[in-house]
Amino acid sequence: ILVLEDDAAPTADFTPVLQRALPSVPEGTHMLYLGYSKAADWRSEISPELVEAEYVWTTVAYIIWPEGAQLLLSRLPVDQPVDNWLGCLCADRHLKALCVRPKIIRQREAWNVNSDIRHSDEKPDAGDVSCTSDSC
Repeated sequence: ILVLEDDAAPTADFTPVLQRALPSVPEGTHMLYLGYSKAADWRSEISPELVEAEYVWTTVAYIIWPEGAQLLLSRLPVDQPVDNWLGCLCADRHLKALCVRPKIIRQREAWNVNSDIRHSDEKPDAGDVSCTSDSC
C-alpha cells in the first residue's frame, strides 16, 4: 500500500530509483520510506538504494505491507506524534523499516509552512477552544 501526504512531491528520479530498490526489499520488511528526515545513523545498507532505518521522522510517503499494517494495529494506541511513534517502534526493533536512498519524495514546502494541520506537539493559539490541554 502506497501512502502519500497531500504535499508529497516526487523527485525527477522517482521511477528509476524505486524500480531499482523494490527487488532488493527483504522478506519481512514492514515499511519502506520514500521520503523522510534522518534522525540516527543507518542500521545497515541493504543495497545502493536501500538502507535499514534506526529512526526517521515524517510520514510524507511510504509503502506499508499488510504484515506491517497488522503490526501497527496491534500496537495501538498512538500516544505521540505518529512519526515519532513509528520511529520508536523502529528503534525498539518492533517495526522493520527501510529507506530509499536518495529520498524520492519530498514535501512540497518546508515543514509546517502553509499547512492547515495543527501538529500535536505545538501549543494551541491563545483563545483556541478546539484544542484543550487533554487533547494536545
